[in-house]
Amino acid sequence: MTHRPCRAWALGVLGVAAALGSVACSPVGVAVGAGATAGVTALQERPVGQAFADADIKLALTDRLFKTENSLYVKVSTKVIEGRVLLAGLVANEEERTQAADIAWSVPGVRAVINETEIAGTSTLEALPGDGWIKAKLRVRLLADGEVADINYATLVVDGSVYILGIGRNPAEIGRVVDHARDISGVRRVVVHALTADDPRRLAERPASAPPPRPYDTAPSDTRRGRTLATAAGAGMETARAPVAVVETQDLAPIP
Repeated sequence: MTHRPCRAWALGVLGVAAALGSVACSPVGVAVGAGATAGVTALQERPVGQAFADADIKLALTDRLFKTENSLYVKVSTKVIEGRVLLAGLVANEEERTQAADIAWSVPGVRAVINETEIAGTSTLEALPGDGWIKAKLRVRLLADGEVADINYATLVVDGSVYILGIGRNPAEIGRVVDHARDISGVRRVVVHALTADDPRRLAERPASAPPPRPYDTAPSDTRRGRTLATAAGAGMETARAPVAVVETQDLAPIP
């Protein structure tokens, strides 16, 4: 089964999104993107209600990251699929890394936090040109592949590492997504957090070790509860963070 008729429509949606320009880089842009969710839910493996719930999680998480005093909104990128939150980016220290995870866990509806943020002495702004090119090229490749339901995948690229979150119809489809990513110039590794459609982990309950969610607040706590979270819920977080697969591109032969 292919998705080519839908792809022409999807490319049109991408064109509209591109026309929004810099608006998409602000919290307002995120809200506009969430509003577009209604137009694509019918093409996704996840239920319609869950797609809207994910949009709500994304909005709440973006808002809370935006209101941090240390600019986590700029440093940390996020994706949400079925309550599974993927965080990726370069942060200044361990405190910021655990703070980002804490903020993600604080959002109601979050079932898992996959914290792929890394500690570095630079912000993601310096890595955007190369990473943005990789992400755009991967997006085009997935749209052009009739054997991949691209709407079921979300990707983040940080410093040449490609992180894949999503729902694959089968392992072969996920493998095709990985192949497309690893064959792009500049990609150092591919970290896969995609699950197959029949994987029971898709809708797993929020781990008991996770801290309770917090209702909407105007700003994160000044005490930065991230360190407490790492101690109290470390086991659950590490389980959630473990990728399905990590592909080091230098160890693989080119795609035939």
